[in-house]
Amino acid sequence: LGGSDTGFGLAFRDAEDDEYVELPSFMTASVPGTSVGWDSVTGTTTGQAGAVVPPSLRGIGPVFGGNQFEMNRPMQDYLFKEDFEEFRKKSATEQVVYLGGVAWLTGATVGGVHGLYEGMSSSRGKSYKLRVNAILNAVSKRGGAMSSSLGVLAIMFSAFESLMYHYTRDDQLLNYAVAGAATGALFKSTAGRRLAVLWAVGAAGVSTAAIYGSRRGIYGRWARGLL
Repeated sequence: LGGSDTGFGLAFRDAEDDEYVELPSFMTASVPGTSVGWDSVTGTTTGQAGAVVPPSLRGIGPVFGGNQFEMNRPMQDYLFKEDFEEFRKKSATEQVVYLGGVAWLTGATVGGVHGLYEGMSSSRGKSYKLRVNAILNAVSKRGGAMSSSLGVLAIMFSAFESLMYHYTRDDQLLNYAVAGAATGALFKSTAGRRLAVLWAVGAAGVSTAAIYGSRRGIYGRWARGLL
């Protein structure tokens, strides 16, 4: 494909059909101060030597063959393709790290507050040193226990959910329900059948209501992708 100036505008030569296609002047444009012309219909750029600019350079501007209407459109400035999406499902490793960290911090905070209240209540009327010691013991006991439990539950859920997604290839409600039930049942499998069933039902409900609901945007756009 080559190009040359004519009185009618630009003439483009098709290398395969060996014929010229003339375009009127109003369909072509040239860049001031250069000998490069571009055509908004064919999307090609030619110079005096008839060289055609590769398509990969046409997104820079009209001088490289970009369409002037496309250049005027507002463009999103993202680095990765998945960032264009409003919601992107986390990968298996991302989910394990993220949910595990969030669960551990949540457990440490809630358990610490519970331990603080318990320590202050149990040490009421004692000396200052004994009261501080009781509070520190209660906070470390409750906070450590709850953070460890929630962290293990989050890691187990992430593993089961990623396994379900690997086989179904669809981010559906069933994945979260099955993963939550399996997590609760396995976590309390040594405490008896009745308690394991109760934990399985409860974990399935929490996982579908909290994690699946937030990822589907049920609680608003601010919560989408939060978990």
